[in-house]
Amino acid sequence: MLVASMGDSSLILFILATFVILSFYGGGFATIPAYLKDIFGSMQVGAIHGRLLTAWSAAGIAGALIINTVLENRREAGASGLGMYQLSLFIMVGVLAVGFIANALMRPVDSKYHATGEEVAELSAPIQAADSSGVMLETRANENGTLHRMAAAVLTGIVVVGLAYGLFKTIVKSLALFN
Repeated sequence: MLVASMGDSSLILFILATFVILSFYGGGFATIPAYLKDIFGSMQVGAIHGRLLTAWSAAGIAGALIINTVLENRREAGASGLGMYQLSLFIMVGVLAVGFIANALMRPVDSKYHATGEEVAELSAPIQAADSSGVMLETRANENGTLHRMAAAVLTGIVVVGLAYGLFKTIVKSLALFN
């Protein structure tokens, strides 16, 4: 909010506020597994962490798209300097506020639903057996391998198409600037 509202009045305040914002990234990222364990229990951390990283990536793409769309609209409206970015920053403040409220409303899953030590041992026994013989692990990999390869190919295709589109639009706009 400080970066969005202070305008271009103080370069020093802008740099300090931006530095503080950027310094949170690593700390927040490092605490996610512990937070997930506290909320969902230790058995679910791996699965939920993967989903969280996917959501984080999607938010990174969506955020960039929002900022670029607003930036282009502001540019077409004749804005320049901070005026081009201020609306985007206020939108991101709103998104962060919604995220903060959603996070504040989170409550841990009741511990009665957490896996007990016996359940963990029972669930990990087939995996341990597979490690010693290799047969079960190979069978499980063959059953899931085709589905995983297909999903990876589809997702890779989506990413490649998105990157190609972005590259194409960048090249077209760059050529338009030079003509």
